Amino acid sequence: MALVASAIGDFLSSFATVAIIGPIAMIALMIGPPEIAAILILSLLIIVVTSSGNFFKNMLMLLIGALLAMIGQDPIGAMVRFDFGFHALQAGIDLLPLVIGLFAIPEILLAMERRESSIVAGASTRPEGDRLRWADLRPCLRTIFRSTALGGVIGAIPGVGQVVAAIMGYSAAKNASKHPERFGKGELEGVAAPEAANNAVNGPTMVPLLTLGIPGDNITAIMLGAFVAQGLRPGPQLFQEQGALVYAILFSMLIACVLLLVIGYVLTPVFARLVTINKAYLVPLMLLFAVAGTYVYRSNPMDLWFMIAFGVFGYCTRKLSFDVTPLVMSFILMPPLEYAVGQSMLLAQDDVFGYLIGSRPITVAVLVLMPILIFWIAYRQRGRALA
Repeated sequence: MALVASAIGDFLSSFATVAIIGPIAMIALMIGPPEIAAILILSLLIIVVTSSGNFFKNMLMLLIGALLAMIGQDPIGAMVRFDFGFHALQAGIDLLPLVIGLFAIPEILLAMERRESSIVAGASTRPEGDRLRWADLRPCLRTIFRSTALGGVIGAIPGVGQVVAAIMGYSAAKNASKHPERFGKGELEGVAAPEAANNAVNGPTMVPLLTLGIPGDNITAIMLGAFVAQGLRPGPQLFQEQGALVYAILFSMLIACVLLLVIGYVLTPVFARLVTINKAYLVPLMLLFAVAGTYVYRSNPMDLWFMIAFGVFGYCTRKLSFDVTPLVMSFILMPPLEYAVGQSMLLAQDDVFGYLIGSRPITVAVLVLMPILIFWIAYRQRGRALA
């Protein structure tokens, strides 16, 4: 399901990018710092409302994530803040040790606590699992298409990226499901939603890169450097000067989607046998990969201490029924939100309301619709809980 959802989301969004990249480029030109700030604020509020658990717990986790993101350098003035006199905090906290600590380490600790002999019951007798059938895929198509549309929109917005799309796709699927309690327990829609959403980012994220020269995420930032090294200057003139090359790059993404499905289908049985590994061997390997991945990323020993600290924190939050999703999303979105708000204030000078009403109708529309959308989502969730 993960493979098929990824291939569908990637192919549809890449095809849509090829078909309508001209109009999308025009829309991207209309998006400035105020619009990005409004969309990021809306994203954070949606995440708080749609995440599992209590609203106030989710809001607390969001605020903790925002405070953690503010440690280090100010994204606008580059001034060091909230380092509390520790040199290791001046560079800020990196995302990788935080994510590994919050998600991987608690799973390792819980597995050791439960002392399970295997990951999946009966995995030793059916290592290859069941093949995906049309009867399994058909009920998930609506979720896949919704996540594809969501990921496509997010991909066209610079600075948001795959992580945001995956978590928002999962939250949207869980919010729309008639059985949200099954999510996290093997529900196929919960597998399809984030996979389709994060792969749907790939095509549209090329739009701000190719039309504005603005990388949409870390991957396109690397691609920007590769383009410049080859003598290409992404920007408004690229389509006029190198139109054939641009479309060749986009069509190669469609070919890659087909290869993803074929190669993935062939190798899935090989990777499926990983579930037969006894946890007595798997847990130490998981811990080894977590430590190695955290250290190799920046070769900074302090990241290991961050990973351990967030691992203990994540374990405690699991025990207290806190959802760490708002914390992670707030940590990711806070730097671009700060930067967008700072740029907006500089553009508005001393008249924020006049600037927004006079020249930023998209921002005003998002801000007006924001409380309506949040109220509607909360109302639907409350109605489902009462039912």
